Order: sequence, then structure tokens, then C-alpha cells
Amino acid sequence: MTTQTEHDALAVVRLGFDAFAAGDLVALSELFEKDANWRAAPAGVLPGDCIGRDAILAMFAQLGSETHGEFHVTPHTFAASGNQVFVSTTDYGKRNGKTLEGDQVLVFTVVDGKVREVKFYEHDHPATAAFWS
Repeated sequence: MTTQTEHDALAVVRLGFDAFAAGDLVALSELFEKDANWRAAPAGVLPGDCIGRDAILAMFAQLGSETHGEFHVTPHTFAASGNQVFVSTTDYGKRNGKTLEGDQVLVFTVVDGKVREVKFYEHDHPATAAFWS
């Protein structure tokens, strides 16, 4: 049985994926706390950890600009436990003659209706780093 906290956290994360797919940085901005953190390993031109909402949104914009709009993410499975939401995804992109198709898991911490932290785990970091290099 899903608790109300889990239901609410899932709804926030689903809205985030919808906003990302639509390229709606304004909606994404409203879903992240000002001091939110994105935790990831650096990959080529991508910084890895992003501290603060503005840095996270800048990284999202960079994904689009680096791929000339040829980057998207498909979420497959959502699960929640308390205020944490786990999402398995596949991302796709084209950049500088290279193609990316990579699986990952993201762990979102949602507090008071906003994303406080995201931990990003890649299945094949070397392949992802090569794509973004």
C-alpha cells in the first residue's frame, strides 16, 4: 500500500519527468528546492554534482544544447519508500556523430512537495562519459 507521502512524492517526480520531456525549465524550477543538490559522477562536459537549483537547471539546458535537442529520457519504473522515489530510466542522445542509449537509476528525495536531492546512478559510466567527451 502506498502512503500519502509516497503518493505525493511520486506525483512530484512524475511532474518533473513530464516537464523535462517538454523542455519546460520554468515548471522544473518550481519543482526543485532552491538549495537542491544533484549528485552524479562527472561525464565529459557534464559537471557531475550540481549544487543548487540554478546549477541543476543549467545542466539540464546543457544537455539540450550539447545535443542540439537530440536528448531525451524515458522513465520505465517508479517506486517510492517514504519521501524517496526511485526511477529506472533510459536516456537517448546524439552528439558529435555519437549515439547514446544508457540505463540509469535516479533516487529523488522529496520534502514538502519539492525535490531536495537527486542521486544519479549510471549502468555504464564509461560509455556515458565517452558520449559527453
